[in-house]
Parts: sequence; structure tokens; C-alpha cells
Amino acid sequence: SSASSASSLSSQLDWLALTGTIGDHGVESLRTFPVPNLQAAIKTFGRGNLTETVALINAGRRAASCDPMVAWKVLQNASSPADIAKHKIQGVEYLAKCRTQVQAEVDRCATAPPRFSRNGSVALVRMRSGAQVHPLMATRWANRLGPKSKGKLIMVLAANDGYLPGKVNFSVRAVNKSTDLIQYLSDAVSNYELKDLRTQLGADFARGHTQASGGIVDIELFPELLRALDFDDNIALDLPVIKKTASKRSNGAISGQQTLGDLWKRQKLAHSNADESTP
Repeated sequence: SSASSASSLSSQLDWLALTGTIGDHGVESLRTFPVPNLQAAIKTFGRGNLTETVALINAGRRAASCDPMVAWKVLQNASSPADIAKHKIQGVEYLAKCRTQVQAEVDRCATAPPRFSRNGSVALVRMRSGAQVHPLMATRWANRLGPKSKGKLIMVLAANDGYLPGKVNFSVRAVNKSTDLIQYLSDAVSNYELKDLRTQLGADFARGHTQASGGIVDIELFPELLRALDFDDNIALDLPVIKKTASKRSNGAISGQQTLGDLWKRQKLAHSNADESTP
């Protein structure tokens, strides 16, 4: 009947909407969302199923192999988040291997401690990875440093020199939740001594939203961005130093090495989604 069809469509849209919202904002933030029946929907589909689905779907793009079409087909074929979380859909096993590879890269890159701007408002984490781990690293350090910052730290900037050739892909996460990150980044470069820096950084700078921003800039310009954010030259001109070996988690996972095909896919995606702010 038309009524049952409408109900089925509503249910399908509900879990897809929840999956996208959790992927962007995190499940904890949904507690304060002014959406009717939101918590009831989370309970219906299962909090664990939803968060597991988000992690698996995101892994398709984040892995060095960078194949989001597998994730897209999995979403198309699933009728609920449980189908994905419990590996009932073809393609989920591949996403699980991607997730293992991404986690191995996160573990490897997490060995580099953050460095701080002179005014203490920005924490910088550098890495060189073929995987899209910079959003994860920004979130991890923002959560870790936030409670210890005593109000001084405003944001964490995680920069990846190894995702695209000749570029630095970076993600920024707010520690001070009252700060508009896009405005903060824009003001910093606008007030910098190099007056045309904002123009040079291009259209892929400071994308995303107020609490999760980021961008893609030429590697030659990245030190200028760091100077604009009040970092010393010894930090602005430094390169990421992290261990070269992945953790034991990488056993059995898809290789973290990138091919020319991987780079092409990543560059194509960069033009369609330059904010680099996916959590």
C-alpha cells in the first residue's frame, strides 16, 4: 500500500540522514540537536550500528587506495545500518580492510606531538600519509587537549604533506566552541604582512563550517600560513617527523602505499570536496 511504502521510505531516509549527520558532527553532538524524535531514531537503529556504519563508510575514502564508490554501492544496497555494521552487504569486507589500514596510519602519525603557536591559541600536528588521516588527527588532539587548555587554546590544525603531490591538506577542529574557525583563519591571513596571502592560498582554503574547517594549499605557501597563525619560523619551516613503520594493526590490511591511480582519484575528489573537514 501507499502508506506502507511511505513508512518504508521514511525509515530508509531516517537512517541515511542519521549516518550523514553523525559522520559530520559525531554521535555525541546529537544529544543537543533540536530535532524531534532524534534519540528515538538512534535507539531504533542502534547507536553501535550507526557509529560502525559511519566508520566503515568513511574508510573507503580515507584509505590510501581511496575508493569511495565501494562505500556508495554499500549504502545503495543496504536497507539499514545493521546490514553494514554486521557485514551483510557485498563490499563491506573491503571497507573493513580500509578501516584497518587507516587506523594503522592514525597510530603511526599519532607519535608526533603537537607544537604550539607563540600566543598559545593554535596547536599544530604534522604528518605525511597517503591516507586521509588529518581530520581524524585534528579531532583526536582537539578532544585530548581541550580539557587541559584552560581556555587559551582555540583550535587544532592537523596538516598532511603526503596526501596530494605538492600540496598540504589540513583539517582544523575547534577547541573553543565559540570560535568561528573559518572567520579566524580568514582574519589571520588577511592581517598578515603578506597582504595577498589570502588570494594566493586560493579557493580551497578555509572551507567546511565554523567548528570543522580545513583546506588544501600549495606546500610552498604553508609556512606563510603558519606564520600568519603566529608560529615561529623554526616550526613554520619544519617538516613532519614521524616513524616510518605502521603499527601491527596493519597486518592483513590494504597497503598504505599509493599508486598513480590513487593519486588521480584523490585529486579528482579534492576538486569536488575541498573543505577537507570530513570528521
